Amino acid sequence: MEAKRIKLDPDDENSRDSLSQASVSSAESVPSSTEVTLDQLRSSDPKIIEKALLRLKASLKNKTTIEQFMDSTSLQKFYAVVDILVRAATDITNKTSPWLSILKESISLIANCCNYSITACLKMTVPRIAFTHIAVRVFESGSLQQDCKTSMARLVANMCTHKEPAMCIASNPSLVDRLVLLLESDDRSSTQALRAIRGLITCTYIKVGVFKIRSYKLWPLSY
Repeated sequence: MEAKRIKLDPDDENSRDSLSQASVSSAESVPSSTEVTLDQLRSSDPKIIEKALLRLKASLKNKTTIEQFMDSTSLQKFYAVVDILVRAATDITNKTSPWLSILKESISLIANCCNYSITACLKMTVPRIAFTHIAVRVFESGSLQQDCKTSMARLVANMCTHKEPAMCIASNPSLVDRLVLLLESDDRSSTQALRAIRGLITCTYIKVGVFKIRSYKLWPLSY
């Protein structure tokens, strides 16, 4: 099923190919995820958190590094990133600039992890995270840039490639409706929304929005 994925957005493309041009000198050219500490990710200073996220994201640009990061010995850092997402997504309207950037980067980093790791997808379904409500909040926000919403759509789409995470997404009708509405957005957002809806239909047999999708001629009429 992984081999049949449609073309991903540039972040996913980078996560697949970024080290192919530097395999010989990878140890020197790619920073190790160990350079980012839990203390930095759990800091009360948003500037420290933002820098830590950017460094961590730069170190997780291919399947191998992401699989290593999602190993049991590194999961605490993944949990820390998820906690950052939860913090950043709380009261979005009143968040200042560093936190809006942190929100986007945490979503993007988790999406990269979910692109290769079913463990990451499953961790996002834990009830205490309330991920589907966070996703709706992001999509409904009028203060967020479109690229942040595109990243969230990519994260949702990556989760929808697996049955259990897809069932979690499908359990929130408001989120499904938002994905359908996102089809009317810019090309990158609509592409990711379509990926998510295709995953939902494949994994959960959900029928919401199918006729609207067909009206955009983005779904085979023979389906």
